[in-house]
Amino acid sequence: MEACHRHHTVLTNLQLFSALSETLHNQVRLVTDEKNGMLEEAQRIVTTIKQMEASLDDQQMKHQYAAEDENLKITYPLLRCLSGLKEQHQQVSKLHKERFEQVKSRHSHYTLVSSIANILQNSFKLSNHIRHISKSPSLRLPFHPPHQTPTFLPHSIYPPTM
Repeated sequence: MEACHRHHTVLTNLQLFSALSETLHNQVRLVTDEKNGMLEEAQRIVTTIKQMEASLDDQQMKHQYAAEDENLKITYPLLRCLSGLKEQHQQVSKLHKERFEQVKSRHSHYTLVSSIANILQNSFKLSNHIRHISKSPSLRLPFHPPHQTPTFLPHSIYPPTM
């Protein structure tokens, strides 16, 4: 009877150990997946920051963030690293947005000036064309002053009545 009790205890311990082992492996897998996700997110943020910095063509802005390039390394603890990267991403995003607004504003001014120049150029071409037509005798339209408009007599339209 004692052997049966020991066998039952060993079996129970094995089942308990197996369940604990499976739970521990599942937890390790979840933590590993979460860590990998955080590493991927950190890498995406670093890549985005570098791309935005590269698009800033002003040397002063590049120089301002060149010193912070050391902060673009992925370090542990990951939560602290991600927090720092997100903060830096917000700063670079703000600079990037400001630069975009500057470029957009310059483009708007350029477009307005360009439009005015095109209107003036087309107006000048039209006035030259009108001058050319008015000087050409073959293209002149007959001019009838209002008091000398041609009149049509009724007999020229209707047959004579008898």
